[in-house]
Amino acid sequence: MADSIDENLFAYGTLMFPEVWHLVTLGAPFSAEPGSLQRYRIRRVKGASFPGIFYTGDSYDSVGGIVLKGVSAGTLRRLDAYEDSFYERRIEFIEGNRCQVYIVPEKSKQVLSNDIWRSEEFAETQLPQFLQALRG
Repeated sequence: MADSIDENLFAYGTLMFPEVWHLVTLGAPFSAEPGSLQRYRIRRVKGASFPGIFYTGDSYDSVGGIVLKGVSAGTLRRLDAYEDSFYERRIEFIEGNRCQVYIVPEKSKQVLSNDIWRSEEFAETQLPQFLQALRG
């Protein structure tokens, strides 16, 4: 049965915040450890408070985040519904872990601003409003 297969997920944006994770996944359990995705950059999505990442191929580029372990297929389906249509879910390897990652492909890079997205700034200035919008 497909739902019994657990995956790893690399989260680099709003899903790193437990409050967001629990609202989006309806409380799906997880364990997490820090991780870094090489050869990618992070930017804020134009007109939004959340980020997207894109591949640069440059060995100096990296995006910090967390590797969520034990994510079920059902949870991945909920995440697919949560993420905007311009993201693609791909497989990347992060410190030896095979991970699902939502990236902004080259064909959709115009949705990204030039502003670097910072989790600390998001937490301080935008997280409460983001959570309120998620709760509807």
